[in-house]
This record gives sequence, C-alpha cells and structure tokens, in this order.
Amino acid sequence: MAEGSADGFSGKYILSSCHFLMSFVEIPGGMTFEKMGLESFAAFHPPAYIHSLMAAKIPRCLTGHLDIK
Repeated sequence: MAEGSADGFSGKYILSSCHFLMSFVEIPGGMTFEKMGLESFAAFHPPAYIHSLMAAKIPRCLTGHLDIK
C-alpha cells in the first residue's frame, strides 16, 4: 500500500481528524475550537505548524512597512 494513500495511515489519520473536528463542542470556560485545532496541529505535525506561523508573519512584516493612507 502506498504511503499517503486513502487506505494508508495518512488517510485514516485525516478521516479521524475530520471526525474529531466535526464533533468538537465548545463549552463556556473550556477550550475554544481555534485553540484545540492549533494545539492539535502543533502536536501532530510541528514542522508544518512552525512553517505556517512563519509564512503568516511574512505578509504582516511586509505590510507593516507600507505607507498606506
């Protein structure tokens, strides 16, 4: 079975992650959906999480130096 195929580990992981996200219920005073998603992403694939954070900082940095009026 090919790595990353829908029948392999990656496919099962993606499906279980989707089910987990769809069934998540926010409780007042508990963890938010956003925090749960980000922490899960960081825990399951730290390199992709760090890359996403750094990629998001680039446009913020560039637009911070623009003189838009």
